[in-house]
Amino acid sequence: MWQLMLVQWVGGHGTHAMRRLYDPRVLELQKMLHREVFFPSDRFSDPETLEILVSLGLRKTLGFSGLLDCARSISLWHDSGDSETHYYGKQLLFCLDSLALKLSTEEGAGNGDGSEDTLLLDENSVVSGSNSMDVDSSTRDKNNYIEDFDTSSVVGVRIDDKPEEEFWSEMKSIAWCPVSSEPPLKGLPWLKSVNQVAPPTIVRPKTQMWMVSCSMHMLDGECCSSYLQHKLGWVDRPAIDVLSTQLIELSKVYDQLKLHSFVEPGFDAALQKGIPSLYSKLQEYIGTEVFMVLKSALNGVSWVWIGDDFVSPSALAFDSPVKFSPYLYVVPSELSEFRVLLLELGVRLSFDIWDYSNVLQRLQNDVKGFPLSTDQLSFVHCVLEAVADCCLDNPLFEASETPVLIPDSSGVLMLARDVVYNDAPWMESHTLAGKHFAHPSISNDLANRLGVRSLRCLSLVDEEMTKDLPCMDYSRINDLMVLYGNSDFLLFDLLELADCCKATKLHLIIDKREHPCQSLLQHNLGEFQGPALVAILEGVSLSREEVCSLQLLPPWKLRGDTLNYGLGLLSCYFVCDLLSVISGGNFYLFDPHGLVLALPSASAPAAKMFSLIGTNLTQRFSDQFSPMMIGQNMSWSSSDSTIIRMPLSPECMKDGFESGLKRIKQITDRFLEHASRALLFLKSILQVSLSTWDKGNPQPCQDYSVFVESSSANMRNPFPEKKWRKFQISRLFGSSSAAIKLHIIDVNIFQGGTKVVDQWLVALSLGSGQTRNMALDRRYLAHNLTPVAGVAAHISRDGHPTDVYLTSSIMSPLPLSGAVDIPVTVFGCFLVCHNRGRFLFKHQDRQALVVAQPDPGNHLIEAWNRELMACVRDSYIEMILEIQKIRRDPLSSAIESNAAYAISLWRSNLFLLAED
Repeated sequence: MWQLMLVQWVGGHGTHAMRRLYDPRVLELQKMLHREVFFPSDRFSDPETLEILVSLGLRKTLGFSGLLDCARSISLWHDSGDSETHYYGKQLLFCLDSLALKLSTEEGAGNGDGSEDTLLLDENSVVSGSNSMDVDSSTRDKNNYIEDFDTSSVVGVRIDDKPEEEFWSEMKSIAWCPVSSEPPLKGLPWLKSVNQVAPPTIVRPKTQMWMVSCSMHMLDGECCSSYLQHKLGWVDRPAIDVLSTQLIELSKVYDQLKLHSFVEPGFDAALQKGIPSLYSKLQEYIGTEVFMVLKSALNGVSWVWIGDDFVSPSALAFDSPVKFSPYLYVVPSELSEFRVLLLELGVRLSFDIWDYSNVLQRLQNDVKGFPLSTDQLSFVHCVLEAVADCCLDNPLFEASETPVLIPDSSGVLMLARDVVYNDAPWMESHTLAGKHFAHPSISNDLANRLGVRSLRCLSLVDEEMTKDLPCMDYSRINDLMVLYGNSDFLLFDLLELADCCKATKLHLIIDKREHPCQSLLQHNLGEFQGPALVAILEGVSLSREEVCSLQLLPPWKLRGDTLNYGLGLLSCYFVCDLLSVISGGNFYLFDPHGLVLALPSASAPAAKMFSLIGTNLTQRFSDQFSPMMIGQNMSWSSSDSTIIRMPLSPECMKDGFESGLKRIKQITDRFLEHASRALLFLKSILQVSLSTWDKGNPQPCQDYSVFVESSSANMRNPFPEKKWRKFQISRLFGSSSAAIKLHIIDVNIFQGGTKVVDQWLVALSLGSGQTRNMALDRRYLAHNLTPVAGVAAHISRDGHPTDVYLTSSIMSPLPLSGAVDIPVTVFGCFLVCHNRGRFLFKHQDRQALVVAQPDPGNHLIEAWNRELMACVRDSYIEMILEIQKIRRDPLSSAIESNAAYAISLWRSNLFLLAED
């Protein structure tokens, strides 16, 4: 009964069960528990009474419940303002760290027998005497006490007072963890608090301070056990808002420190080591629902640490040709492991036009209209180079709506549209007034690639001197050149073009000179100022519409005629890449490769026309027009002539200058082989000359000239169009002398200072009946055909009979590929089949003909050619009969006597050849 009465008033704690009180004789318990709460009052502290209380349940050990009482004691001490609270917290932390080592070892060993491990104090810890109950804090050695705290005696005794998981759950909610009040480094964001302790839920070890120090308390003490960290939740991933706030505050505080030059030595290095842990935790949130919260929080924040500063992800790229603080940066290699995170949050793989344009805008705002420094100019130059590289596939001002800024001559950034580059320094000074020139560090090539207008272009555009024209793509031109045969036909194509244009003379000049490259319409035209082949169509000027029509697909119609034989102007691309033409007061440039006239970022075909009438372009850009022989003392008038210049292409001269000249000689030799007969069936051309203009010579030197007298020119076409259209005599009922014409044509040749005269006997037959009907058929009207064909025999040169060959050429009216096995040249208004050459019939052997697919267009051509061969047959027969008549009675022939004598000698040679 006495014991029961004792329990009811023990220590004035009648509401406490005896099992919640501890034996004050255990010294270690006094170091860990609040005396007024967890021990009997002093009146019951005598040994006899304590023994009775022990028998009633007074605790002498610490289990999980006891450790929770320790934590509560720390919280009570803190609430009461005890200055030792922080120390008590570190003491409990040390104890729990030791306990966790034991628990983790046994858990890992699978040492379970149904009982629970607890923390106990040994009987040896009991101290006799009343003085043992008082602990004078003033005498403690605070530096060594915690390390001397005996935990060896509290391991190994078993109790079952509380489940472990419940213990850890309650432990996390009690404010017992000692926390640091000041950051270890100035500049580290810190959660300010007057509390000495805090619950583990808002505390983290110092190893995590770079991740959470702004939002959570930092543990003041060592926690070596990973088991303890796990149980207290310190290995859990911090919340996304905690991480984002930490990163934002790091950037903000660092910016302020740097602004006032307060960054302490060593802080950058510490930050460099610590911030990867923060990025690593942020990267774990990629793909989660809360990642958008992070994106939103970091929007507009400079949060990427690059080793010496925080920068905005918009100023950062993994690969960049340009780096310049504080505008553009490259991701350091140390951050490469966070590539996914950085890309997700706005860092670019590489910068684009928008980025570069925005950087230039920022720089312009920063300098406030003042000239750039040398370093800034160098940076801008690098940026503009990068912009030009970005525009390789797209025109600059189509690829970006943000205008690009370019430094002017004084170093002030200006809009590109307000800047020009001076590619015409020879111009008079008054032409430069009011223009903002690009800075000298910006080359003309770079300015051109950026879309900046040149001074030459500006002057032309302002005066409306130029127009864009259509130009065929080179790939299509190349297909046509392959189809029409090799470059050996080039001069014949130009001859056909000149004849269709009604020119009277064609001058061909091989210009070996290198011309000046300063005063050009465009700076990039300089590479086309070298050796060239020049053709002058004397006596004809072409309109813009006529020149443009020659850039379309065949067939080409020109002044009532059709180019059925060759490629016209397109044939020039056999030897050149850029074609220049002057005609009708206009200057034309055709650039099918897109080498010089296309936009800087494209290679599309382009063409331009420059007006020369009423302008001074030829004087202002004299170097451009000097190779066109404008304003020079030439034998022809440039005002009523068409001048075509073909600068020899790199392909033509790929093996050197001499190799290019050899290729041109091959082309001219092919032309000279047929030059005499080539004039026999033309309509307008009376003369063709070939000259060479060597370096240093004031004038070209004529090497060859072939011409017919104007008195003989009409005989080349004895059947006017009106006449043949009315001709209706059928060969079924008779013949007419008007159907076949025989005459002699003299062709004069000058070569090497020597003149010779070739005499040709020409027989032409005008087709009737079916031939005439086909010519008038609507299916053939597009070709503008004349049903005339015949033969020509080269009977003498300077009065001496020529050699006779059993094979000769077919002319339409210029030479085709292949030959015919008769001793006379065949002429006719044939249509030409183009099949990697020029033929009367597309397929040259029976095997190819058998496997060929039917072609209606080709069928019409070959049907016409077969019908026209009847005129050839009639003309040949008529020529043979006339030769026989001359042999029997020379006076009976209408052929003049000297020609008749030459014909008789030629006939003799023919029969001698036949006998052989």
